[in-house]
Amino acid sequence: MNKELITNKSNALTEAKTGELRLFDDKMINILYYLIENTQDSILKLNLLDIKKLLGIKSNDYIDLILQSLERLDNKKISLRNINYKGRDIDWIRSSVIKEMILYSDSRSNLEIEVSRTLIEGLKQKSNFTPLDLNICNKFKTKYGLKLYELYKRYENFTTNHHLLMKENESCFLISIDDATDRFGNSFKYASKWKEAFNRGLKEIKQIADVEINMFYIKREKVFIFFWIRPDLNVNFQIFKKQIRRDYVNKTICKFNQESGEVELSVNMNGKLYNKLSTTSIKAKNAQKMWRWLFENQSKWK
Repeated sequence: MNKELITNKSNALTEAKTGELRLFDDKMINILYYLIENTQDSILKLNLLDIKKLLGIKSNDYIDLILQSLERLDNKKISLRNINYKGRDIDWIRSSVIKEMILYSDSRSNLEIEVSRTLIEGLKQKSNFTPLDLNICNKFKTKYGLKLYELYKRYENFTTNHHLLMKENESCFLISIDDATDRFGNSFKYASKWKEAFNRGLKEIKQIADVEINMFYIKREKVFIFFWIRPDLNVNFQIFKKQIRRDYVNKTICKFNQESGEVELSVNMNGKLYNKLSTTSIKAKNAQKMWRWLFENQSKWK
């Protein structure tokens, strides 16, 4: 069994409209983000054979495949406003994640990539993240399957109160016809064509991740609703806490104000919630309420 390869993908990237990119490029984004997460250096020193293994590439032409994908990603710029980097406030930044790439002639398997740490830190501040297992993501053969699966993971435990959902334990996300082209690249004129494409993706999700996602189309609003049943809220709550305790150690979960002052919520190495702005520990009763609020209101802070 493959070891879990978890990347905490920024929700700004999970929600990104990458219709002009190929499926391979979307997978490369995940791999690159995973590698960036595991180093604080601005220069990534990568072995292309390692990237080949991470992507599950079978072809011997993997060097050209990887470099061509990175070239396409190099042209993808992101804009962010009102972030802080190393204690300095930034009103606006526009940059690609990749700043420079070098492949030396004496060793074609070793690649150096300079990344924008400012942009990476800004993405973390602006949008939080969605944990994704790369071993699962790399199995998808269609862009529909991968992108729909990432959106599902993004909203997996959200308590959605959409008026068209019939059950309290259902969650959903929506994609409009106009939005679909920007997300997936194809410019189908008819909803029936989008339905066929989305059904291929949903079938693939069922086969790969064993997740049952349903879909229907609202003709009047020209929007597709993708929805699923949260099988057991108590089980999901425990999974949620486990993920937070794994992914947010000494990182800011969210900020809010209460009567006693400002709270910058985080979790320590022992799995306990604490306020980064205070030396006073959070009492167990209050921590329990905070855990439940975080779980039930993920759309408000993620």
